[in-house]
Amino acid sequence: MGRHLIRKRELRAIYYSFNEKNKLQKGDIVEYSGSSFNHLMRVVRVRAGEEILLMDGKGTLAYTKILDINKNKLIFEIDSKIIINKSTLLNLGICLTKREYLDEIIRKATEIGFNKIFILNSDYSQKFKINFDRLDRIIKSAGLQSNNPFWPEIRDNIPMIDFLKKNSEDVICFNNREIKTNKICIRNIEHLLIGPEGGFSKFENDMLDQLNVRQVKLPTPILKSSTAITTGFGYIHGLLSKSDEST
Repeated sequence: MGRHLIRKRELRAIYYSFNEKNKLQKGDIVEYSGSSFNHLMRVVRVRAGEEILLMDGKGTLAYTKILDINKNKLIFEIDSKIIINKSTLLNLGICLTKREYLDEIIRKATEIGFNKIFILNSDYSQKFKINFDRLDRIIKSAGLQSNNPFWPEIRDNIPMIDFLKKNSEDVICFNNREIKTNKICIRNIEHLLIGPEGGFSKFENDMLDQLNVRQVKLPTPILKSSTAITTGFGYIHGLLSKSDEST
């Protein structure tokens, strides 16, 4: 689920909006002077003949080759264009963490392919105003760098208890407390829930139990939120892989 591209090697990618006016097909010529132009010219120093991947973060990709370069624009020729069907439907519920960790969490969640990111308010979560323009830039940068064709949607200011009540049947929660059983049913897992640095409150843990939310305590030290995200993603897909092998 992590990689969706047909070509195995990663390409340098830039954002391109494939709207009604920009329906590109093989052989079309594109003139580009967008936000990545200066970076490509002055930092990367691209050359004619190099391949560039155009992405919109919504599943449309165009493989191109640079035909010409001048001071104001790049000229591409479209080699092929594909539309990817979304295969990763796992969402992330993350209790708002410290400001300095949030950027890393959003970047990691984008790179490994979460579908949606729900930023939750819990008893021990942090309280501050989120800079969504900054998070959007991080998502775009991480999506382009990883060549991930789908970029996550962020939803914020959601009480964790409301999130649980709405999604209790399809959530798996990583919890630091001792869990009565580690036997996990993997059916219908759609959300991974990660708590704040201080863990869940007694009230929240009681609610997790009352709603019969699937919970896992890993045999690891306490993980930083960004580490828990990547570990959780791998854990869930490992369970799914084992399930596929047994059927």
